[in-house]
Amino acid sequence: MLCSSQLLFLAGICLAQTGTVLAQSQTTIPSEANEAEQMLNRGDSLFESNRPVAALAMYRGAEERSFDPCQVARARLGIAHIHVQSQNPTQAEKTLRLTTDGLLACSAEDRLEQSQLAADLWMQLQQEARAISILTREIELRPENWVLKSKIAELHFISGNWDEANRCTLKCLSLENTDIPDEKRLHWLSQAIQLDFITGGGRADSLTSIFETSAAQVSNDLTQDCREQIQMIVASEGGDSESMDWAQRILDHSNRNDPAAMTLAQLRVANAAQRLHRPLEVIIALHEAVKEARLSKDEELLLEALRQRADFEHQRGNDAEAFAAMMEVDEINMHVMAEFQAKPTREVQGFTERILPEPDPFDRAVIEMAAAKSSSNSYGLWPWFAALLSIGLIANTRSHKVLNEALRKERRRIIRLRSLVPSDRLPKPSETRQARNDGSKSEDSEWGSSSLMPNGNFVFERDEDLRSQSIQTFLNTLDEEIQTEMNWTMDENVQFSVGPDVRVVIRNFMRGLAEISNSEDAIRIQVDAGKSHWNFCLSSNHTEASKAMQGLFHGKDALASSRWNELHAQLRKIAGKIQVERISPVEEKVTLTLPFT
Repeated sequence: MLCSSQLLFLAGICLAQTGTVLAQSQTTIPSEANEAEQMLNRGDSLFESNRPVAALAMYRGAEERSFDPCQVARARLGIAHIHVQSQNPTQAEKTLRLTTDGLLACSAEDRLEQSQLAADLWMQLQQEARAISILTREIELRPENWVLKSKIAELHFISGNWDEANRCTLKCLSLENTDIPDEKRLHWLSQAIQLDFITGGGRADSLTSIFETSAAQVSNDLTQDCREQIQMIVASEGGDSESMDWAQRILDHSNRNDPAAMTLAQLRVANAAQRLHRPLEVIIALHEAVKEARLSKDEELLLEALRQRADFEHQRGNDAEAFAAMMEVDEINMHVMAEFQAKPTREVQGFTERILPEPDPFDRAVIEMAAAKSSSNSYGLWPWFAALLSIGLIANTRSHKVLNEALRKERRRIIRLRSLVPSDRLPKPSETRQARNDGSKSEDSEWGSSSLMPNGNFVFERDEDLRSQSIQTFLNTLDEEIQTEMNWTMDENVQFSVGPDVRVVIRNFMRGLAEISNSEDAIRIQVDAGKSHWNFCLSSNHTEASKAMQGLFHGKDALASSRWNELHAQLRKIAGKIQVERISPVEEKVTLTLPFT
């Protein structure tokens, strides 16, 4: 019995401890939820009292403390609302995207209110599609809610989706709910008439009759506002006749005891009549508008009426009336300025110094952490110096590599060219050493040691006559010297002189081609003169010469290319351009671009 009583006592203690733990855990979660709810309510009151920084701190605290998706969504909506009001669209859009799914966890009434707020925020961010999608999802849960349907129709109208707006507006008009106020139905009718003119639906007359019938049950001010909106849309769509009808309808329903309203109505009729080219109605309407404006004693309204009257009179050529109206406008302006200057306590325009609100503590902490992190990871200018030094080393290495490749290529080219020259024609070492020690050697030796032409004659290195010769004299001398048939083509107006170096090169070139050419056809030579150079062009059936020249240019082994080394050296020193062309399978063309002197 003693053991059983002790066991029962221990079991009771365990049960009591377990109950205490469960009770504490159950009271902790509601306390956190209540704290988040209090922070949300406090944030709403702070935001309404124009303290957005403190409200932002409350919303963020509620978002961090609560595990309820609905409360988190409400907090994020509050944060997004503050971002929208502070013109921070990026953060507002990012926060609103996180809010969409959390609204589904709210109750029906809270979900409806928060969804409308989210749609309004998306509208302020100019993203009507997202606002429409939120309201559409809510309508699926509340298919009989006419407020949401009206909101969607208005969103389609604002975003320019005329067909969808027209469909949604007509669906709203077909609702038979008695709770819908007459003012809302009148607004739907006004919007439907505007959409009909925009889309060209053809239902404007029937809708207008329904509108006038419903207007009797609504205040005249709201009805006039709807008529003015319709008249403005109709005029902008080019319906001048319908615009005139609506302007006349506005005038008919205007309060005769309100001069300001009558003035605006008369001006609207005058503008519509002017678009219809009805000058008599314009004159009458402007006259009545000026008269009513004088009765209203509103100087701004009188100024507008007089300006429109002066503009119309000037357009129709009545400058006297236009001048009189503008003179009255100037008198009114001078009177207004005099009254403004006579005021002893007029408002002084200037800058007002304001103290910025204290930044949010959370934002300040984030900024300080970012600044500390950036300062700790800063290494100064040493990374930039190291990067510039590395770039310089890389550029130097690449330039050395390119230079070595160019030298290697030139070395291979020189070896290939030397392999084309017979060994007995290469300069001996003793002659090279003696030429290096001989300081009195003339500059003409730069043409190189003598070599033989194909016929065994030496290559000319200098001309006996160091004076310049005319091109005609030189060609005649060359024709007599080279005993080969040649056809010369040169304009009679071409007059220039040829220096001794150029004559030596052309003489050697023509001797070599004349020797190689075995054809009976004459060599055709053409001379053209430009502004800074002249061209020496020849063509003939001398395939062997072309092969030799091409082989020498490309560094390849070709027929008898070694016999043209010295000639090509002379050509490269004198000619600006050496061009060998294959005109036909048996005919080549060589063009030399040479200087005048």
